[in-house]
Amino acid sequence: MLRAINNDTSGKIDTGQVVRTSAQQMLALASPPQRIRSELVMCLTEHTYQPKVDEPRSDWVAAVTAPALQSYAQRHGTDQIRTFATIGTGSGLDALAAVETVAPDKVFVTDLHKDVVAEAQANIVRNILPDTDVELVGASGDLASPLVGSDGPFDLIYENLPNIPLPAETSLDAGQTSSTFIAQEHTGRSPSHIQDSLLELHYQFLRQARALLADHGRVLCSIGARVPLEQIFETFAAAGYHAELVLYTWKLQSEADDVVGGYASAEQRGCGPFRYVPVDRLQDAFAGADASTEVHEAKAIEQSLLPHTVTSVEALGMLRTHQLGHTVAVIEASPLAA
Repeated sequence: MLRAINNDTSGKIDTGQVVRTSAQQMLALASPPQRIRSELVMCLTEHTYQPKVDEPRSDWVAAVTAPALQSYAQRHGTDQIRTFATIGTGSGLDALAAVETVAPDKVFVTDLHKDVVAEAQANIVRNILPDTDVELVGASGDLASPLVGSDGPFDLIYENLPNIPLPAETSLDAGQTSSTFIAQEHTGRSPSHIQDSLLELHYQFLRQARALLADHGRVLCSIGARVPLEQIFETFAAAGYHAELVLYTWKLQSEADDVVGGYASAEQRGCGPFRYVPVDRLQDAFAGADASTEVHEAKAIEQSLLPHTVTSVEALGMLRTHQLGHTVAVIEASPLAA
């Protein structure tokens, strides 16, 4: 029996679009799902990050989150994952992937907008099979703040945070702003090399999450590897975590004009540089690669791609003639002893 609780009962749900997709295809499942419906029906608000059901390789959950959760379950099993939280759930598709893959007793979903959280909960309820027993809780807020004071601690927290500061002239309420964050609330609170890599939200989240984890608890951080892996691992060390690579893969760049343009603007201010690679080169580099790529194998792939890598400024000028993508690292992290 699914029990749903919404801590944000205010906030009008404004469904703007409905998408349907195969759970097995969208979540990269080896066999038909056992805990969620075979056909997923997802309702979206104007603020919801839209699942890329027509091009799964450009969708974060299909290309990254679902394979990462499967890799995590293979590494650790699922017996210790009773409480799971996802930061920035969007449509709730990542939570459905967790329900199917790691089978938690309790799922906590968060997002910046109340309407997104409410609709995500409705999507999860709609798409979970009737005999699946899970408690569902939702709340809105920034980074890990919705989890503070909740019925934790958490065994596993997943995050896929944006990296690009929201342009000053743009409102957070102006449609889908999932690839950006409000710079004035976070800028200057991280080491300068982390700010220059546009990894500061991940750093801030890691520092907040420490107090929310169970003794054996871990976080899974999904990071577009537009900077070298070495710099990504340095972020975890600076935040006081032991980090291991769970998944190294690639993703087709979605919302390319906005996202590549955001990175190019940051690059022109002295950040980065940020790496992009033509899709055909990414396909060749990852052909035959195992989902749970080891760090040394990931670094070998990273090195093999360097001759074909372009900066975000260069990538911006190639968008009309080339399909571009980037590598992605999913990092499993546990706090180091204080």
